[in-house]
Amino acid sequence: MRNRTRLTVLLAAVVAMTCVAVSIVGYLAPQVFQNGASHPSQGAVNRLQPHRSARGGAESDLSTKKPVLTKRTNSPLLPSEPSPNNESRPMVQAEGATFPVDLPQLYTQEEITKRLIRSSAMRTWMSQDAVISKWPLYSEVSEELRSELEKAFDIKRASADFLLEQAEGLRDRFWEQGGGRSSHAYVNAYKARILLELAYRLKPGDSRIADELVETIQATHPLVAFEQGTGKKTRNVEVEKLLIELRADQFKRTREEVAGGRKPTWADFIQAVDLSVLLSHYDGTSAREVVDWLRDNAVRAEWTACSRVLDRFAHNLNEGRAFNFNIYIPTKAKYPEEFQYGRRLPSFRGPRPKERGLVLWPKDRSDANTTGHGG
Repeated sequence: MRNRTRLTVLLAAVVAMTCVAVSIVGYLAPQVFQNGASHPSQGAVNRLQPHRSARGGAESDLSTKKPVLTKRTNSPLLPSEPSPNNESRPMVQAEGATFPVDLPQLYTQEEITKRLIRSSAMRTWMSQDAVISKWPLYSEVSEELRSELEKAFDIKRASADFLLEQAEGLRDRFWEQGGGRSSHAYVNAYKARILLELAYRLKPGDSRIADELVETIQATHPLVAFEQGTGKKTRNVEVEKLLIELRADQFKRTREEVAGGRKPTWADFIQAVDLSVLLSHYDGTSAREVVDWLRDNAVRAEWTACSRVLDRFAHNLNEGRAFNFNIYIPTKAKYPEEFQYGRRLPSFRGPRPKERGLVLWPKDRSDANTTGHGG
């Protein structure tokens, strides 16, 4: 009787993990380009123009393929089969719960552990999406929120630096109020975005303002979302279109300045990697153009520590696959809470860096996760 009870619990766990794995693989595995697919980039990077007006950004009407597990099985344990002795079975521990694992022919212990971790991330993301999906779209409330800001101070006469400072404070408040887990915190992030868009119009060539605008947009808009119940993934096309425009404008300016004699910086590296990651999902030719520039300037810019990662990027693009990786490493991360900052670009920082002990990977690490957290 005891063995039968254990077997029932085991089978339920295996089925649950398999369902979660099916939902997650499509997100974590590299994406394959679709020949002839329409995408906001539409051509080479140097033809993209900077964004100049406020945009709504939460809508997404994507059709996605169902992920397929490539792991094959031979003879999974059936309900009528006797359960093996618990003492001989490997044990897997995840989130404080330890339980025996049957079916070694399905997955190794390491593979099962990885899937359990990913299932924890998926639960965090779907919980977050359930809240975000109830927020009004930015395009629906931006005018009303702008009116509130105008009553607070004269934003029409404010300098770009003043708008930047106020926006950073509002974004801090967004995180303090719970970020993507709060039903009302979005108001502060939306207001911060309004101010940064105004500042960007005043100083379209100011890289600081563009960086903070990219950060703020992502705060309320993960790049991918998961449908409740099914786990079906959709990309946030409107947001990705806007981020491509912002990063492409920066890259165009950077490439011109570096060609004119300026030494590339780590900020240039981060911005270009963001752009290559975004483009890798849709426009492999333009993504390769960015990656090649990064590789060509590695010695001069002193980011040769990243050469292996850049080589992997190029390899993925040659095979028609997308990529991402973690450029910031949280040294004080607490899981599963840390997962809420996933599904963004490599540049994404989240709450104040000191709170999570963020370090810039290329300066402190010699390896990287090249499938990453950004979708």
